[in-house]
Amino acid sequence: MLGSSRGRQLPMTLMLLAIVVAMAVVAIGVALGGGMVVAASGTDATIEATPFSVEPSKIGEEYAVCPGQQRALGGGVVQSGRLAGEVAASGPLAETKDAANTVSGDIAKRWYAAGINGYGENLSFKVFAICSANSDATIEAKPFTVEGAAPGPVTNSKTGEAYAVCPGNMRALGGGVVQSGSPNALYVRASGPLAETKDAANTVSGDIAKRWYAAVANHSKEPRNLKVFAICSATSDATIEATSFNLSGNQANEEYAKCPSSKRALGGGVVQGSPNHVGPPNNVLVQASGPLAETKDAANTVSGDIAKRWYARVNDMGTHNEPVHWKVFAICSAPPGPAPGPGPTPPPKVKAPKVMSTSPGANAKGVAPAANITATFSKKMKASSINATTFKLFKKGSTTKLKAAVSYLAATHKAKLNPTNSLQSGATYRALVTTGAKTQAGKSLDQNRSKSGSQPKVWFFTVGR
Repeated sequence: MLGSSRGRQLPMTLMLLAIVVAMAVVAIGVALGGGMVVAASGTDATIEATPFSVEPSKIGEEYAVCPGQQRALGGGVVQSGRLAGEVAASGPLAETKDAANTVSGDIAKRWYAAGINGYGENLSFKVFAICSANSDATIEAKPFTVEGAAPGPVTNSKTGEAYAVCPGNMRALGGGVVQSGSPNALYVRASGPLAETKDAANTVSGDIAKRWYAAVANHSKEPRNLKVFAICSATSDATIEATSFNLSGNQANEEYAKCPSSKRALGGGVVQGSPNHVGPPNNVLVQASGPLAETKDAANTVSGDIAKRWYARVNDMGTHNEPVHWKVFAICSAPPGPAPGPGPTPPPKVKAPKVMSTSPGANAKGVAPAANITATFSKKMKASSINATTFKLFKKGSTTKLKAAVSYLAATHKAKLNPTNSLQSGATYRALVTTGAKTQAGKSLDQNRSKSGSQPKVWFFTVGR
């Protein structure tokens, strides 16, 4: 009976038998080199969704943030109503960082998107992050610059392209492209994964994504700085699903790449795939590229959903009659498999470098107007990473860096910033060494290891009167 003490106890013989059986199962698993069945990296990934609205003739920006200790593996942006508007930017960022300060080795914690509304009514968008608690994925970042454009229509824009490549045996799970500063006058022409040494035409289903390609148009007269990001994993076995579609001039088209039933999408994108295509795509605008839940549109894809397919829509503003081939890609995770057998002992964890001392010191007063500013590192740094971009001086309250020559002496681990002009008497200055400063092994500066993500070195001093 359920109410009796006998009914709630397991006889000793059955208990011993259960223990013996459990030990036998474990022993067999070890003998076969398989171990217990565990989830592969990223197979727990689900969507975080954030809606936003953009007024007519405006650009809107928004983030989808991964909760707690989860990290972003991929993401995108899709209109949740009328299929209009364009994508100005879509990509991962480290926690509390912008694109300029999100660097290789960072963990992606949120997905940033900027949507353009060139129409006469409000447009609704959703930015999506695909988040995982069991992934090892980190960012690879590649900066590039797009020249300024001549005045006139959008077709006069200048287009730049770049790749972020996953190192060694790592593979790309997602990626994107984000500007430094405002997204104004920028248009994404393509952003998506490619197999190693392959273009989009030859990247096919089953391939491993090894790099992330992006092309962006700049319609402003000033050059614009951007970064293309790949989110790379050493433990995932995710592979590409590819679907082709065609575009003629003055036409928009949309397509999906679907993951097999047992898999989920970790990332994806869309890239021009014509075999005879040379150089970046021209006269095209990506209107949407992002994940969707199974049988759902963007309006009904919500936080907690599993991404099952990748949606893309592209608008071709050219006048050509011959169709141009495109491919939409989904990067899909494999189902859980057996854990690997014991592997080699991992190498000891290498600490990030930090600035050990500075001259002038923090909060120093009475500094000479002709003084040089120095920073001495805890480790030997890569000389090419110590430059005017990573070692900067600002007047307090200003965001305009002062002109200066930057040098590095490897023998003493010391960087020197020599201002072009004498410093102003009585003024306070802010010195900054960014996380772009790296060791020869590629380890980024981290001034405060107790905080999440790499931290820059910042200090202030005041010039004497």
